[in-house]
Amino acid sequence: MTKQTPIPVIEMKIMRNKVGVFPDRRSAGEVLAEMLKDYSHSQALVLGIPAGGLTVAAVIASELQLALDAAVVNKITPPWNSEWGFGAVVFDGSVVLNQATLARLDMDDQTLQGCIEVARSKVQRRLKLLGAEALAETLAGREIILVDDGLATGITLRGAIEGLRRAPLEACSVREVKGFGRQKSYLDQYTEGEYSFAFLSKVEINIWVDDSRSEEVIRKIVEIARTGRMGDGKIFVLPVDAEAAVIDF
Repeated sequence: MTKQTPIPVIEMKIMRNKVGVFPDRRSAGEVLAEMLKDYSHSQALVLGIPAGGLTVAAVIASELQLALDAAVVNKITPPWNSEWGFGAVVFDGSVVLNQATLARLDMDDQTLQGCIEVARSKVQRRLKLLGAEALAETLAGREIILVDDGLATGITLRGAIEGLRRAPLEACSVREVKGFGRQKSYLDQYTEGEYSFAFLSKVEINIWVDDSRSEEVIRKIVEIARTGRMGDGKIFVLPVDAEAAVIDF
């Protein structure tokens, strides 16, 4: 049997076994921001799970000067109880079910599929409303702070975590560069040399993905970057034969 590494839990013991400890979600966000202050002004990305979790996440992002986005997940509930979730539909379209709970519900497949579709339609509406359809492109090379406003069964948060793990990027780096192709609109004069070259400010993105995901990533880049004007850039696909971590030597 594989031994699982225990997940570290950080808590405020003064609040243990108490209820009503936060007057509102903003107050909760301020307390969490203080606990997360080591991430202040970093490249970490705060992801809030709508609706309540996004409110808390917005406070954390504001207090720590971090980027904010939405991890849209909606719990799947039985027709007779809209608050109790036995599964979740995730932003990438996947479905997570608590099989043990589902077995106790003794729900027929038609009813189950109806419940899933209700949750799926909510996810699609929120993705469009929040502009969070291209979440994977914001994850590259960043630590993620995933925020919800409370846990009951935990299925919504579990779905969000599994969705993030399936994001198509294995690794990514971004840097600002200068260069030129057919565009020679601006001229940088290098005073220490005898030559002048026309350079434009560019962004170079290097992304490492599994072969099975490369087409998906290319489509997403084209979808987001294309303007139809000169300068949209090029995509080069190259094999990575090997890698070595400096720390291992």
